[in-house]
Parts: sequence; structure tokens; C-alpha cells
Amino acid sequence: MVDADKAAGRIAAEQLTPFPPGIPAVVPGERLDAVVVEYERSSRHAGMAIPELPMQV
Repeated sequence: MVDADKAAGRIAAEQLTPFPPGIPAVVPGERLDAVVVEYERSSRHAGMAIPELPMQV
């Protein structure tokens, strides 16, 4: 696990799939950028479930 503040520029080991809509936002092997990290963070704060992430982002 890598803290969201340190994730930009790293390579994803797992997919990240916010529900809804249930479409992967990140797939394994993808380089994370600041936009994707912020999307995942804002998704969680909006109430979307992201099963691959711990409860706090």
C-alpha cells in the first residue's frame, strides 16, 4: 500500500474500481498520475465504494 499523497508517478499493482459505476479507473501496470489519484480520492469522499482501497484515503 502506498499513501495517496505519494502514489502519483508510481505503477499500479492492482486495479481500482469505484462503485458506482463499477468501471476500472486504474488497471495493473498503469502509471498513476495526479488526476487519477484525485479522482479516486474525490470518489471516496463522494460516497463511492472502492473495494481495493482501505476506508481512509
